[in-house]
Amino acid sequence: RVCLTQLTMSFPTVFTEVISTASRYAQHEQDMAGQGGNLSYTILLILTAGNLKDEAEIRQTKQELITASGSPLSVVIVGIGDNDFSGMAFLDEHDPQTEGGRDITKFVQFTEYKSYNLLTEAVLDEIPEQLVDYYYERGMMPGKAEAVNHDGIEQLPADDDARTVQFLG
Repeated sequence: RVCLTQLTMSFPTVFTEVISTASRYAQHEQDMAGQGGNLSYTILLILTAGNLKDEAEIRQTKQELITASGSPLSVVIVGIGDNDFSGMAFLDEHDPQTEGGRDITKFVQFTEYKSYNLLTEAVLDEIPEQLVDYYYERGMMPGKAEAVNHDGIEQLPADDDARTVQFLG
């Protein structure tokens, strides 16, 4: 088993190729799942330490996100560090009414959260709506409801936020 002990960020920051690849992968997975009457949805998580290099790269990335919005995909971008992430925030400000496509992007700056619970909530808060929008727009509804044994469900307590805040500093 291999464990990642060090992560090195590289520059310049370019997302278009990975978004395009993830979009094709997401569509392929949905096509394969659909053959069995199932649904598949993909979430791309991008960790970045830098902003996109210029306005042209930001516009190109925005267009790639609009193109990718036709696939069952959400893109979560997490900014790590104290760099300028204004371009990432712009990618998160998608207006389907004027730009077309659907909103599939969420940007979160890691350093703005002192709790893993709050960070997790911020990262995931738009995913359910994005997923439902994708399938609803295509008239694809989930399968029949299955019976759930509620006696077999165990609810665990939430993480201790004070412990997490202490860990993060």
